[in-house]
Amino acid sequence: MNSVAGSRWRRELALLNELWSTGRGELIVTFERKPTRVRRALSEFLRDKSHVYFVSRPALERDLLTDLSRDVARLTVDPLLSSMPILSWPTILTYLADCGETRRFVLVLDRFEYLRLATPSLPSLLHDWWNEMGRHRQIIVLVYECRLPLEVAKPER
Repeated sequence: MNSVAGSRWRRELALLNELWSTGRGELIVTFERKPTRVRRALSEFLRDKSHVYFVSRPALERDLLTDLSRDVARLTVDPLLSSMPILSWPTILTYLADCGETRRFVLVLDRFEYLRLATPSLPSLLHDWWNEMGRHRQIIVLVYECRLPLEVAKPER
């Protein structure tokens, strides 16, 4: 890694740690062509923090929500959520907000472009949820989107 990339990585890591230390809700949206540096900073940052790192993929909305529910259930140790996934974005976001009332954690939505393909209204849903609930909780939400070529694989319907 060259020194410019290395110093940028260290600055990003320092910023994430500074945001964590405030205890406030934070929403971070980032776009990158080359995910390696961002993922390296995130990996280091998340090492000792409660977190859900959700990597999306081309899939139907219900499949993505099932996967996200499973990941959230690992964080919350909720046996009901493990066996009965939440299949709507407003409901899972409300569940996360409830969790954020009593504990600090990070939610990473990696490859957000696939979530947008499956649920075109998700950016608006996330925006409204953040303004109404998320920002008042102890959650850091990091929305991470890779810039892909114009043709993105769409899930079969």
